Amino acid sequence: MTAYRMGGVGGVMLAAATMQVRQQGLNPGLIVLGMIQPAVLLVVTLRVASPSGPAGADRIVVAVILMVLWNTTIWMAGGILRSDLMQGTLTASLTGAYPAYLILFGKCLGALAHAAVVVAASAAATLLLIRTPVRIERPGWVLVGAMAALLSGAVLGTLLACLFIQTPYGAQLSGALMYPIYLLGGMLIPADVLPGPFGWLSSLISLRWASAFISHAASGSVRTGELAALAGLTVVYGVVAVWMFERVVRNARESGRLALD
Repeated sequence: MTAYRMGGVGGVMLAAATMQVRQQGLNPGLIVLGMIQPAVLLVVTLRVASPSGPAGADRIVVAVILMVLWNTTIWMAGGILRSDLMQGTLTASLTGAYPAYLILFGKCLGALAHAAVVVAASAAATLLLIRTPVRIERPGWVLVGAMAALLSGAVLGTLLACLFIQTPYGAQLSGALMYPIYLLGGMLIPADVLPGPFGWLSSLISLRWASAFISHAASGSVRTGELAALAGLTVVYGVVAVWMFERVVRNARESGRLALD
């Protein structure tokens, strides 16, 4: 019975992810965020940083890809639940046989995975065009890190979606949250150059550990502590996301509405 339910949970999330990918397609937002933005950031950053060899380029490429995926996460999070609400499908999700947060997580995962493919393709094409070599010493571990980063981003997107749907100022919150993560996320700006308190805040951001682990794995050094930190923060984000989603549902049932205006 448990195995059947686990299979059903996986099927629900897969169906939600597939539906979100079909809805998303190559919309104008994804073209700008997933294709144009990474290409421009790579060209500008590689030119300014002038990395000495593939190892330096690896770190910049990883940082740019994660930054673009953060952009995608922050804008995606503000739209999925709102879109469901406007289309009238949110109520069905809330009253379904499976917890609605599983459907939301599946949609976030599908949207982010779709965006990741587009971003990676754009980055690869840009590197070929500007003839910048990169070296991946431990591709298996790089893939593990990339999958962990993708899951963490989807969980974070679920958490942010639950936050944004409770306010009519989701777009403003998106803008307010975007740039602090650029500064504190340990991507283009290494975490070890941040002042003391900011370095502590940086350690609470999963993207920092994702960037560090993937960059080190690409250069041949597998640091499992960084992967463990990434996984641990993802679990914490997940617990908070479930709690917040249940709060959204409870408030909706008590007031008869979701606070969107």
